[in-house]
Amino acid sequence: MGEDARIRLAPDFTNQVEGVVPAGFSPGENQVFLVPNVRMLDKTNEDTRDEYIPFLGRCIAAIREIGCLPCVVLHSTGDERLIPAIKGQTGDDVPVIEESCPLYLKGIIGTARAVISSRFHALCNALSQAVPAIATGWSHKYQELLQEYGCPECLLDVHATQSEIAEALYRVTHGPERESHVTRLRERAEHQNKLVNNMWQEVDGVLGIGK
Repeated sequence: MGEDARIRLAPDFTNQVEGVVPAGFSPGENQVFLVPNVRMLDKTNEDTRDEYIPFLGRCIAAIREIGCLPCVVLHSTGDERLIPAIKGQTGDDVPVIEESCPLYLKGIIGTARAVISSRFHALCNALSQAVPAIATGWSHKYQELLQEYGCPECLLDVHATQSEIAEALYRVTHGPERESHVTRLRERAEHQNKLVNNMWQEVDGVLGIGK
């Protein structure tokens, strides 16, 4: 197919939604949120599906290895089904945050030291608030989003070892690269915001709004 002047590419517009930290929520120091996605079990091949839960277990171990506190955040309905399997990997009662309000979810994610996410919009929530994020996913859109925020190296395969996960996580939480990484995320978030504003202006023009 050739180019079509009627078609435009624009970022996900939820980056402009302001998160709200719910009353009574106490952010943990050096807390890293793990956001699972049940779609990793039915949208992927058998090899990825079989390795996904062990991967989440290695993520939790890697978070602890670098001196941070792991916490599972349930970002979408259905993901709660993964909790028993995740806890089975860790051998303990890892904390779980379950929140139905999307504004609260974004606010909570904004308090993290970093996020490891398999949910696309949890990844958006983190990056748009300049919270470093490591991702794994079932679609090309995860790689594309990380590319837009200037951190394509933050995509991990489910076969990544605990050492590889810990190394990637350390770079964005404790290492000397963290400050420049966060600065780059802020700059990219501002650019994405401008692109969304341009999109809405174009939509308004097509609809004749504001004329």
